[in-house]
Amino acid sequence: DSGFSYLTAVGDYSSGSVIDVGWFVGFALLLLAAAWPGEAPVDATDAVATSRPVTSLLPYAAVTVALLTSGLELWRTGQADGVVAWVRSALMALLVARQVLTLRENHALTSHLERRVAARTAQLRASEQRFAALVQHSSDVVAVVDRDGTVSYLSDSSERVLGYAADSLLGRSLCDLATADGAAELLAALERASRRPLHVDTLTTVWRHASGRLCHVEVTITNLLNDPGVRGLVLNTRDVTERAALEEQLTHQAFTDSLTGLPNRALFADHLQRTLDAGPAPERRVAVLFCDLDGFKAVNDTLGHGVGDELLCDVAQRLRAVVRGGDTVARLGGDEFAVLVDGYPDAAFVDTLAARINDAMRGAFALADQQVHVAVSVGIAHLGEDTTDAEQLLRNADLAMYQAKAARAGGFAVYHADLHVGVVERVALERDLRRALTEDQLVLHYQPIVSLRSGAITGVEALVRWQHPARGLVPPADFIPLAEATGLIRPLGEWVLREACQQAVTWQREPGAGPALRVSVNVSARQLGDFDLPRAVASVLAETGLQRPA
Repeated sequence: DSGFSYLTAVGDYSSGSVIDVGWFVGFALLLLAAAWPGEAPVDATDAVATSRPVTSLLPYAAVTVALLTSGLELWRTGQADGVVAWVRSALMALLVARQVLTLRENHALTSHLERRVAARTAQLRASEQRFAALVQHSSDVVAVVDRDGTVSYLSDSSERVLGYAADSLLGRSLCDLATADGAAELLAALERASRRPLHVDTLTTVWRHASGRLCHVEVTITNLLNDPGVRGLVLNTRDVTERAALEEQLTHQAFTDSLTGLPNRALFADHLQRTLDAGPAPERRVAVLFCDLDGFKAVNDTLGHGVGDELLCDVAQRLRAVVRGGDTVARLGGDEFAVLVDGYPDAAFVDTLAARINDAMRGAFALADQQVHVAVSVGIAHLGEDTTDAEQLLRNADLAMYQAKAARAGGFAVYHADLHVGVVERVALERDLRRALTEDQLVLHYQPIVSLRSGAITGVEALVRWQHPARGLVPPADFIPLAEATGLIRPLGEWVLREACQQAVTWQREPGAGPALRVSVNVSARQLGDFDLPRAVASVLAETGLQRPA
């Protein structure tokens, strides 16, 4: 169109000239463009990267064409047209301006890209340095290994934690550092972790330090085999020897008696339950011996708790010496011990063992420069069809021990079903006796004391009776031993003393009362052993106002 306008202006255009072909070619190119299939959109960066350098030369092609046409016109006519000259000059000025703008834009883009690349490079370098510093100065050892534990990377912290330089372990298997069991555990953990990408597995095992000592380590394994930057199993290893020692110490304290070093009640019960859970067999025999010291409280009260602790330690040593090596001896608390016997020929074997324990305790204990004598009452309970758990077996042995203590000090008794019935009755009677002390169910009967010479009553003996609301009048023989065994004899004795004194005061104040009667009150052996008895008697006398006879 531009050429047609120019030729028409100068009067050189004629129909059918060569320039008419341009319209035909133009329309043909439009038709071809409409029929050409479209392409998928591409990313801008890809478009820049794949652009053809020919397109950048199109402005210069236009200048070249302009120069050629103006040169041909000058050659043909011998003179230059003003319009052509001005158009050519304008095109060249525009190209120069475009080139300057392009150079400035390219310079700006290049500077911006350089700054971004420099900032990104510095950021990456700082990140790498920070990561390297964290890895090298970490308390954990970072290693990259393959499936069989061969090391391809190891952080420098390995020398600080394990005593090995990182270079000395490259190409070696970490299994060389572990014990036999530790190596097997490590290989099994590596195998488990390698089955799934990004799977994490943790284990605690034992490795050998470069100095030769064993150390407990906690290993966390992460599967990065499919990560192109790692292509291995990443191990984070830390030394937990101190933590393992502390856990062991706490476990020892939780399940061991701190005084004697024997297992405590919790560990004994757990061991007994595990023994029972091992599976009953027709010929299997399990027995528990419950041991309680007789006279231990007197040692504590007279010689002090320090001597009592020494006595408990000596008793523990004698028990260890008497039983077999596979039997379990435990201190349940206070002066109570227990022995677990697993696997014995017959019941007579356990009876013989109990007798040996009695004999071992009869020998004098040298404590605080004194010879101390104590006895031990032993209760025996055998595993039977009526025993289902460790607690019941231990309770049966405890019941048998009370039976042995009631029979005679320093003996033993074997549990049988009748003991349970007797204990139930004893517990019910003890509960009722405690209620009797607070509900005024106790009464005093006074037995006269008569002079054989004069036949006159010179005094009375106060005898306690229990008026039970359901049982009726309970004789002393049925509840006094129970009161002595349970410690209720002290409040019972004080009640009897107070009631007898009050009655004596009442008799003294009656009109025409004769000579003052002597009132006798029975005192239990446990009361006589109480250092506080004189003070208690003086307090009752002062409270009741009873006058001593002349």
